Amino acid sequence: MHQQPSKVQFLRRLKNLSIDRVFRRMFLPDLQCLPADERDQQSDGPIEFHLSNGFVFHAQPETETMNVVVAPGPMPSMGESYSFAEVGLNDFWSTRTKRPIVQVDVLQSLYNERNEFGVEFFLDGGESFAVEYSSEDPAFDQLRITGPYSGPPCSRISVF
Repeated sequence: MHQQPSKVQFLRRLKNLSIDRVFRRMFLPDLQCLPADERDQQSDGPIEFHLSNGFVFHAQPETETMNVVVAPGPMPSMGESYSFAEVGLNDFWSTRTKRPIVQVDVLQSLYNERNEFGVEFFLDGGESFAVEYSSEDPAFDQLRITGPYSGPPCSRISVF
């Protein structure tokens, strides 16, 4: 198992905290070609979470390893090709904010233990969401946000 201790230790800090606000930097061409109800979750770009205790963390794709990087602090600025938006007010997030995080799983490829392609967050009340690195068309080489993970079989590393 390749799991980096610092990543696990960081994710353990999220236990029982709730997500208060969610921001995204979105690739401008995605805003023009994706349907309005999919843009906030399917556009390329990092995502930033503001938690109930004031803590901020972000997730972004790491294209060289096809991993999702989760790190403390605000998301990076992506330049003029990206738009900045608060997405936490849309229908997808309205059922996922203000609920304590009760479980976190790191999603790992069955074929390459170094490929931690996603993180799934389980919330009090039964809701969940996954932050995934996508290497499939049409969402090639980007970060996407989904409801419960429903992709190919994978290993799950339970953080808590």
